[in-house]
Amino acid sequence: MTTVDVAGEMNVAPMGAVVTTQSFEFFELRPYPTSQTYANLMVKPEGVMHITDDCGLIAKSALGLPLPDLKLQPADKVDGYLISECCRCFEFNVKHANQQGPRGCFICSVTKTHRFRDFIGFNRAAFAVIEAAILATRIDFLPREEISEQLLRLETIVNKTGGEYELTVYRNICEFTERQFANVLKDND
Repeated sequence: MTTVDVAGEMNVAPMGAVVTTQSFEFFELRPYPTSQTYANLMVKPEGVMHITDDCGLIAKSALGLPLPDLKLQPADKVDGYLISECCRCFEFNVKHANQQGPRGCFICSVTKTHRFRDFIGFNRAAFAVIEAAILATRIDFLPREEISEQLLRLETIVNKTGGEYELTVYRNICEFTERQFANVLKDND
């Protein structure tokens, strides 16, 4: 998902959409009120939803890691950006926003669809990288031992089935996780 704030700064965040129609004319987003995506949609109710099979893009954006090689192009119908190496993307406008409950609910209407390439899918290593990134976002409420054990299990999968790309992204996630663990220890001292 790419959104922009009032200053035009772009935010990239992984986010699943709830899609209930085959035509993909409408979808629902449910970001948390503490997220940058939520804040951006409240001030600029539009953006671009992407479909990608790039596990590194998903993982790095989930952790706020740099995306230096991200290829962007301006959107056609909304104030925003397309990630041109994704498979498909959908420019959208928010038609209705509900701020009740623990998550926002934004009903979105697709204004333009782009297709860049076929969706290849994820191999086991790519799935493991995404799972490792999700674990790294849970440091505040999962025990360190549980995270470490699961990361070791995922490392085996990445080592057996991944290529250099998945291995590099997995190492980035592990380095991020160690920094976060160190910050938690520092904060508790």
